[in-house]
Amino acid sequence: KDAAVLIGAAAEVFLDLLAEGCGAAARNARPKRRTIKLDDFAHIVRSDRRFVAAGMKDVVSMVESIAAESAAQQAQDKQAAAEKAEQDGGAEGNQEAQDGIEEQEEGSSKRGRGQDSKGSKRAR
Repeated sequence: KDAAVLIGAAAEVFLDLLAEGCGAAARNARPKRRTIKLDDFAHIVRSDRRFVAAGMKDVVSMVESIAAESAAQQAQDKQAAAEKAEQDGGAEGNQEAQDGIEEQEEGSSKRGRGQDSKGSKRAR
């Protein structure tokens, strides 16, 4: 039981130091910024010897490579979607918009005759 309490306290101190350092790095980058970015985290881990000694430098490298892969995949997906939309000529999107307009028109004409959007009679 004492070991669990000790590990919890150590983790709290570790995360407190990390959060304070990242917050300071964010404020140094832009004084009004309140968000912490991956660059802030990487900077503090690489510049503080306690984090380097704890092996956090390797963790940051791994996280940065995963983030770079994710960003590259998102860019590829966005490019593929743009190319597909260009090939389709927007025909599918136009058809979906037209279907939506027709559904709205049908619903409003039913409501005008005393029916709700599902076609059942409304109580008056």
